[in-house]
Amino acid sequence: MKLNSIDPQKNVDASSVNQEPGKGVNRTPIESVLEVIHAEHEIIKSLMVELESEHRPSVRTDLFRRLQVKLLCHVHAENSVIFCHLSRYEDAVDFVSEHQLGHQEIAAAADTINSLDGGAKSWNQLFSKFVGLVESHIVGTEDSLFALVNSYFSDKHRETLASQYRWAAYRHYREIQGSDSPALHRV
Repeated sequence: MKLNSIDPQKNVDASSVNQEPGKGVNRTPIESVLEVIHAEHEIIKSLMVELESEHRPSVRTDLFRRLQVKLLCHVHAENSVIFCHLSRYEDAVDFVSEHQLGHQEIAAAADTINSLDGGAKSWNQLFSKFVGLVESHIVGTEDSLFALVNSYFSDKHRETLASQYRWAAYRHYREIQGSDSPALHRV
């Protein structure tokens, strides 16, 4: 999916975190938190593809900021909703800890890239490593996390988690909009 806008303030699509939950277009009335997470993963991958093909430094910087905000909101919602619920189960605690370490590694890599000018020589190399980290994390999430969520939570609970997840991401997005740097709102 190629995005039409590079403005970090605009919606990526109806499931974007900068849109108040429940206000999206073409949204099904009931959806699982797994559908929400998968949709966000697709948005994140789309932004990375767009960034890989972009060569103008200023546009790269804007797109990366947009990607970083999306990732921060996604991570915040996963941590505060999904992992909070999963950590109640003894056999899920190690997975939650590992996954949170992956989030920290991705955030550190994002901060490094964010500190560079979009035209810096090392930008492409660092971004390629970043893409690898994020893609690996997405695969792990959609394999392991989805299996855990499906095994512990009923359909109704996954629907409730979807609503909580969207609100957590939206609230975090609103917090970030009040700051100059998404790094100020680490999860």
